[in-house]
Amino acid sequence: MRQRLANQFDTSTTRPVVGKAQGGGARFAMDIAGSRQQAVNLDAELEAISRPGGRQSVGDTLDVFRATGTRKPQGSPTDFNRQIRDTVGEVPILAQAIAAAKTGGASFVTSAGDATRRAWLGRNTATLADLLTAPDSVDRIGFIVRQGLATPVADATLRQALQGR
Repeated sequence: MRQRLANQFDTSTTRPVVGKAQGGGARFAMDIAGSRQQAVNLDAELEAISRPGGRQSVGDTLDVFRATGTRKPQGSPTDFNRQIRDTVGEVPILAQAIAAAKTGGASFVTSAGDATRRAWLGRNTATLADLLTAPDSVDRIGFIVRQGLATPVADATLRQALQGR
């Protein structure tokens, strides 16, 4: 059984003609338990070897492999990659000034709005990355969850309106 799984994993992960086999795990999960009948057969085989926890371990591993198949490959046109390409491909200031003169300033306003939006998205991405990679990320996320949908500015305005003259 172990050798059969090893052979199938080797076959599934070395099938690509070029590049890294990043989708090999997902391909292995599909090859070994992709159809209902294959999943039933694998489950029966794992049950037959009477190895405690074997079915659960293999099932968890296959779930992880399937999940890797849902990720976009590196270089795909995801929003984050698009933001980076947009930032790298920005038009120089001189070209923006010439375009602004031609359009009566409309292109400059549009360009400024785009730059502001990119800066805001970049700040949000950096904040999220810091939150997820911090050593105390679990505590930070727990604090955010406990806070709920707090709106401090709206709460302060309401409190001032109710308590003020």
